[in-house]
Amino acid sequence: MKKGILLVTGRNASQAVEEYAGKFPVRIHSCSENVAALLSAKGILEELSGENLDGISMIIVPGAVRGDVSVIQEKLGIPAWKGPRNLVDLPFVLEKVSSGMELSAKIPADEILGDEIKKEIEKELDRAYKPDKFSMKIGEKIFLGSGISHVIAEIPDAPMLNKEDIQRIAGYYEESGAEIIDIGMVAGEDNSAKVAEIVGAVRDSTDLPVAIDSLQEREILAAVDARVDLVLSLDLTNYEISDSLDVPAVIIPRDENGKLPKNVDDRIKILENLMGKVENFIVDPVLEPPNLGLVGSLGSYVRFRDEYPDVPMLMGAGNVTELMDADSPGINALLASMASELEIDLLFTTEASKKTFGAVRELSTAVKMAYLAKARKQAPKDLGISLLMLKDKKEVPQVDAQRFDAIKPIDVKEGEESGIDTFEFRVYLEDGKINIIYLRGNDPGLRFRGTRAKDLYIEITKRGLVENAEHAAYLGRELTKAEIALVLGKNYMQDSALF
Repeated sequence: MKKGILLVTGRNASQAVEEYAGKFPVRIHSCSENVAALLSAKGILEELSGENLDGISMIIVPGAVRGDVSVIQEKLGIPAWKGPRNLVDLPFVLEKVSSGMELSAKIPADEILGDEIKKEIEKELDRAYKPDKFSMKIGEKIFLGSGISHVIAEIPDAPMLNKEDIQRIAGYYEESGAEIIDIGMVAGEDNSAKVAEIVGAVRDSTDLPVAIDSLQEREILAAVDARVDLVLSLDLTNYEISDSLDVPAVIIPRDENGKLPKNVDDRIKILENLMGKVENFIVDPVLEPPNLGLVGSLGSYVRFRDEYPDVPMLMGAGNVTELMDADSPGINALLASMASELEIDLLFTTEASKKTFGAVRELSTAVKMAYLAKARKQAPKDLGISLLMLKDKKEVPQVDAQRFDAIKPIDVKEGEESGIDTFEFRVYLEDGKINIIYLRGNDPGLRFRGTRAKDLYIEITKRGLVENAEHAAYLGRELTKAEIALVLGKNYMQDSALF
C-alpha cells in the first residue's frame, strides 16, 4: 500500500520544508519557481508529469497556491490537497493526514484545521508562561527567562483614586491580559500612609502579582510591608534600602543627583554599580520618548543584553505610546518585537490617556505574536493572531460585482443635507455602552443601552419608534458610528464624522 507523502514547494522554501517535515515519511519536490505562492496547479502538474511517483499516496501543495488543484489528482490519480499557508503549521497538518484525515483541493489546510491549530498555539504559549526552567519568579505566577515577555500594567496616580476605581482598573487590566498590576504613585509626594490600603484594594480584585512604582524610600518600604511582589525602582539615590527588600527590584541608571545620563557608557556603568549593591534585581536601562533620545536609549538595551545575556530586563513601552500622537497598536507591535529580539522579560505600559485606551490588551497580544514569530524563525505575520484593527491583510473581492457593470450609476452629490434634524433620538457613549434617549417632546421618554448597533436598532424598531425610512437610515448610521467608536476607544459625537 502506498504510504508516502509528496510535498511540493518552491525552490526558496525547500530547505525549510525539509526541516519542518523531518520526522515524517515524505518526499520533497522543489519546483523551478522560487516562490511557493506563485505556483499554479497547471505548473505543478507539468513538473510532476515526468516524475516517478511510485510509493506516493498523496500530494500536498503549498496552501498559498492559487485556485483549485484537483486537476492534479484527475491527471495523476493521486489525491492532491492544499497544505498550510504557513510552514510552521506543516508538522501538525502532516500528523493529521498521517492519521487518515483528508484535506481539500480548494481550501488551505490551516483554514480547515483553524480551531485545532489555535488550540496548539494556546498550548505552546501556556508552556512559555509556565516553563520547567526559569531565571526568576515574581509572585507565584510569573516566571522570567522562558523567552516570552510579561506585561506590567500601571494604575497611574493610584493615591488619588478611590478604592472602587482602583479595583475597577485592576480588574480591567487583568481582563486585558496584564500579568502584573503596578501601583503608580504620585511623583514628588509622600503617600506612604495610603500604600497598604491601595495594595489591599488591588489584592481584593485580582490574584495577579502586585508591584509598586516609586522612588520614595518610605513608599517602597510601606509597599514591601504590605507584601508587594516587585519594586520599581531603585537607583543611586535610594539603593541603600535594598537590604530591607525581600522581593525583586528594578534598577534604573539614575545617578546620585537623580539624573539620567544620555550616554550609553554612563548608563551601563551606573547599572553595573547597582548590580554590585542590589542582590535581587531586574535591569531597566530606560527607554526614552521619540525624538528625545529613543534611538540612543535603545542602544543601552542592546549593549547591556550583549554583555549580560542572562540578566532579567524590563522595558517601558508606555514611554513611547503615551508620548506620541499615533495609534498605539502598531507601536506596541513593534516594541514587543524589539523586546523579543532583546529577550526582554518585562514590558511596562499604562493607559493614562484616551489615545492609549486598549494599550494593555494590544501589548499582551503583541508579546504573543513576537514569541510565536521568534519560535518559528519568521516575521510576526500569518500567526493566527494579529493587531490589525483598522486595516486588512488582503483584498476581499466583491462577489459578482461585474454583473452590475452594465447598470449606469447615479453619482450622488457630496455634502447634501438630509433634510432631517436629530428627530427624537439622542445617542451617546457612557460606561462602555451605547446609550440612546428617545424623546417625547422635550422630555426623555425611554432609554436604551447596549454594545451592538444591530441589537439596539432591532429593539427600537420593534417598539415602532422609527417613523420613516429616512429616520431609519439616520439611526442606523449613528448607531454604527457609536459601535465603531466603542470598539476603537474613540470619542463619539452625534452628527459628527468619526474619522
